[in-house]
Amino acid sequence: MLNKEFYKNNAFFSEFEPVITDKDHLFFLICVEIFKKAGIELQISSIKPYDNGINHDSFLIETDKKKHLMLKISFESDNQFLINESEFLKNNKEKGLIPELLGCGVVKVGDDIRFLIHEHDVGFDIHDLGLSFAVSNSRILFGCLSFLGSSSSSWSINDYAENIFSNLTAIRDSEVVRDKIASVYPKETLDSLIEPIKKDFYSLVQSPIFKSDFFCHGNINPSNTTSAKSLFKFFDFSRCFMGNRFFDLCFFALNFKLDRVYFNRVAKEYCLFYSLDYEKEKDEIRECLKVASSLFLYDLITNLIIEQCLYLNSRQDKVVLLMSNYECSKWAFDQLPCFESLSNKINNIYESSAKGFN
Repeated sequence: MLNKEFYKNNAFFSEFEPVITDKDHLFFLICVEIFKKAGIELQISSIKPYDNGINHDSFLIETDKKKHLMLKISFESDNQFLINESEFLKNNKEKGLIPELLGCGVVKVGDDIRFLIHEHDVGFDIHDLGLSFAVSNSRILFGCLSFLGSSSSSWSINDYAENIFSNLTAIRDSEVVRDKIASVYPKETLDSLIEPIKKDFYSLVQSPIFKSDFFCHGNINPSNTTSAKSLFKFFDFSRCFMGNRFFDLCFFALNFKLDRVYFNRVAKEYCLFYSLDYEKEKDEIRECLKVASSLFLYDLITNLIIEQCLYLNSRQDKVVLLMSNYECSKWAFDQLPCFESLSNKINNIYESSAKGFN
């Protein structure tokens, strides 16, 4: 069933069964039509919902030749996240490290659908290995990430932020969504919560240290990192941008729930790998962490509000993950000028989400 009553453009389908193999299933037929119109001559065997999010939905597809693909789709024909990743995959082809692009663009299957299809290298899931596996092997992870250093993206850190900030605006374009959110968080209440975070970001990012041109993945997390043969591989480049070299270190720390002590330890490992003097770089690292934290906090709040107001906290695994990320990152959020004044308001969202489990 389509979720257009929830999101006007970005999100796509409701929750499905774990694996779709029925060739008469509505979504199976839609995927076949997308493959056909994209000129991909592979027969679909099964479809596994991977991520149902704000920006787009992702599905793991297995073909008759046992080839694994990732399909991403959105009703928003000018979805900037999918356009960003499509352009990245077209222009950067580091064999073995960057997924091979098989097709992208806009097709009409009832509605206009923006799609992206790339090969998916199935490795060991970080969730199965445990977050500590990536942390304890962080130097290897940074080594693998360094091979992407020559890659490029058309986005800057400001482009990254503007698209993150636009998420809440975009979904509120839907009258149904706007009413659902406003019934819990009137516009004035919501603006008083999110505008100070945006203000902090734009104030912090004025520093010249953020004018650097280093490739950043932008969203290293357990869901888009796999491990195989003592290597780490990354996918989902929809948020990649050019910026300060320490941003990926900071997003890694936030997504992998590092505490302050572990963050400092991993930051020293990062500097050691790149032959940098940690004592000379630590102030810059902390400034990058503030900027990354402002974006991470905004994203968390947006997603918690959506889960609470639209899904009534029914997707408990997702809510628990968001709550855990918030709790584990408070030490980083404390560095933001706005956080002290906002913490009570954020805690109210946090507590409302927790009540949904009772």
